[in-house]
Amino acid sequence: MLVISIINCSAQPGCDTILWSSTKKLAPADFRGMADTGKTMIAFTMIKSGYKVLPQDGSVIINTLTYFFPCSSWLNRVNIKSIEHEQLHFDIAEYHKRLFLKRVSETISSADMFATTTRAIFRDVAEQRRAMNMEYDQQTTYGQNVQEQDKWNIKIANLLIELEKYTGNTTTINLK
Repeated sequence: MLVISIINCSAQPGCDTILWSSTKKLAPADFRGMADTGKTMIAFTMIKSGYKVLPQDGSVIINTLTYFFPCSSWLNRVNIKSIEHEQLHFDIAEYHKRLFLKRVSETISSADMFATTTRAIFRDVAEQRRAMNMEYDQQTTYGQNVQEQDKWNIKIANLLIELEKYTGNTTTINLK
């Protein structure tokens, strides 16, 4: 299961965060939250995404980040399938971060409309992310359907490659 919070991307008090990385994958030790053993859920993952806008003269710098929160994430049963499934939720968040950067970069906006336009794009991308996560959980039966999980692993890897241009966390937008 995945929880998505879009607006607040600051760290939780007393808990570190893990930024998405193509080289560092989630490991059992990264899930440090108290497992809810009274539920049938195998895992719970807290991931947050957000952006900041830094005005410049005639342009803006957009900084985006995708965080995993170890202290709010837990595994009821440690197995490769559950960790792989939760990692892909993190990868889906990264894909949507890149999609946000792509859409903002392709949108021509005046200085007075930039904030409104950017918020609308962010909300739309967040809704797409929510829908994709739900579809992913349903189709993979929360990672228990190995064949579907493998299909989704390939699908998301390909989507990340398609938006490789937007791998960085920062982009500059010139305003008209």
